[in-house]
Amino acid sequence: MLRDNDPPSFEDEDKDFLEEMWPAQGAGDDFEAEIPQLVLYVKEGCPFCAKVERFADDAGIPLMYRDITDPANGERLLRLGGKRQVPFLVDEARGVQMYESDDIIAYLEEHYAEGA
Repeated sequence: MLRDNDPPSFEDEDKDFLEEMWPAQGAGDDFEAEIPQLVLYVKEGCPFCAKVERFADDAGIPLMYRDITDPANGERLLRLGGKRQVPFLVDEARGVQMYESDDIIAYLEEHYAEGA
């Protein structure tokens, strides 16, 4: 749970969105653990995005997808990564952000695939 002196990990509007999408069961301090920690910025029709999505699905790695054709998601991507390029992964748990499908897949495999 965020405290006044803790730096927010997601911007307030992102937290509100996540709370709406994944309401806490019983709320409390366990809520943070229920929020997906991996966010992938994508664009429909992007073959590199599809490659990462396929890998994550096959490996059973849950991702939250944000389509950058939604202007709010496009703006968030620019704030976070500095360019409008997809796929872009945000690993909230480890404080990692990255572009490039092959790098994202290698990272997910190392840290989140079964047996990692």
